[in-house]
Amino acid sequence: MRTAAAASRRTQGRQIRRRRFRTLIVLMILIAAAGIAAAAGTAVSAQAAAIERQESIDYSSRLIREGETLWSIASETRPVGTDIRCYIDEIREANALQGDSIHAGRYLIIPIHTVS
Repeated sequence: MRTAAAASRRTQGRQIRRRRFRTLIVLMILIAAAGIAAAAGTAVSAQAAAIERQESIDYSSRLIREGETLWSIASETRPVGTDIRCYIDEIREANALQGDSIHAGRYLIIPIHTVS
């Protein structure tokens, strides 16, 4: 009888672990989805803010100089009061950049915000 009871407890333990594992996987998927939604919301919120303030967005090209980074370029060209991280995302989107890597001698398209 002991072996049947022990086997039953082992089976219950496995079932509990499986349920916990499934719950963990579902939570991880939900957290990842929330992160993706937040990242997408950042780009949309910048455009929505521009519309709300009656801004127009023009574009300018800029030669990348040796030693420059997206951060340094964004800090020179971003509109006053704009979060630099959001502005870097705008520059990435305008140039179809996947990461932070840029190279001297190439051109970047820079969004220029103007209030009308």
